[in-house]
Amino acid sequence: METRVEGNLDILILDGRIDQDMTDTLERYLQEYLDTKRFKLIVDMTAVLHICSSALGVLVATKKKFQKYDGDIKLILINENLKQLFEITMLNKVFEIFEDQKMAINSFDD
Repeated sequence: METRVEGNLDILILDGRIDQDMTDTLERYLQEYLDTKRFKLIVDMTAVLHICSSALGVLVATKKKFQKYDGDIKLILINENLKQLFEITMLNKVFEIFEDQKMAINSFDD
């Protein structure tokens, strides 16, 4: 897990398998991020091979918290299996999903 600042938003870069152990780390990070009072986040999942249901739940719950402050979490996904997972679970209706960082960053300018 790595983070990068781009203007007034942050990019969280995830990779590998997001399993239960990683979910706990992700949840702690997102809570600390919320505590900074910054509410615009891009989660770059281009290098993610698998994500467990608990991690998906953490992302959804955090997105709801961001929205209370007029913020948002947007995702970058290119893995076809993950895209299909988001479609099957209808999370593609919950999250805006982009194929690259530039598109995701530009979407916050709207």
